[in-house]
Formats: sequence, structure tokens, C-alpha cells
Amino acid sequence: MAKCAICRREVDGESAPILEMSGYGYTRVLCDECSAELDTATLGTDAEKIAEAMDSIGKKMTATDADPHTFETVDGILQSAMERAKAIKAGEYDFSLDEENNPEDFEEIPEELRESEEDIALDKAEEEKAEKVNRFLDYVSLGVIVGIVIFVVWKLVDIFILK
Repeated sequence: MAKCAICRREVDGESAPILEMSGYGYTRVLCDECSAELDTATLGTDAEKIAEAMDSIGKKMTATDADPHTFETVDGILQSAMERAKAIKAGEYDFSLDEENNPEDFEEIPEELRESEEDIALDKAEEEKAEKVNRFLDYVSLGVIVGIVIFVVWKLVDIFILK
């Protein structure tokens, strides 16, 4: 089970919202509560609720001693949320900016970028070939180890028993 990057609560890693992804493909995920608080902090319309969400996230991160990458990411998010809350409180924020960045407006993956049946079959064939090669190399490695052990035992017998 994966853990929430902010509060360290266990979450289902496959369906959990993703906070960030490393260059190696490792994801840092969020629990539903922390995700909702980040949504409130970044998309809320009430400055007081935004401040409460930011405060709650900050307390959780302090209590769990979040890793540096998560801290940097969340700190950047909270900095922009704080500026947004100040603009909302001053009555200067343009809420049409939120509509432009709404992830629900993004289109599905275009057909030409989707993985085709041929690609899936090719990937499966490559995996099977790699597994056969790995199995062969395992047998070769085992043979080499057995050969070394037999050689060492033969040398010990030759030195101590046959002399």
C-alpha cells in the first residue's frame, strides 16, 4: 500500500490522486482528505477556507516530517494559493483564470497516441523473450556456481585427504 505524501496515511496507490511524479516514474500520492484540502487551497473561492486548508496541510506536513521533494512541491502550491487568497480577499482575483486550468476540460488522449493492440502484443512478446533470456542466464549462473563449489571441494579433498 502506498502512503499519502502529506499525512502518511495508507492509500490505494492505483486510484489515489498524484501529487507529483519523479524522473524515475515514482509517484507521490495523496489521500482523499489531503487532496480535498489542496483543491480547496488552490481552487477555493473563500479566502478563510483557503487559509484553513493551507493551515491544515502545513500542520500535517510538520507532524509527519515530509521528505524534501514533497515539501518543495507543496510549498510551491501553498505559495501560489496564498497569493491567490490575498487577491480574493482584496477583491482583485479573476476567477475566469480557474476555468482555463480546469482539468475536466482536457480532452482524452488522441487516438494516434493511444497504445494499439499491436503495441500491446509486441510488448507482451518482448516480455516473454526477456523472461526466457533471464531464465537461461539463471541456469548458466547456477551452473557456474555449482562448478565453482565442485572445484573448491575437489581442491580441499586433494589437499587434505589425497596427500
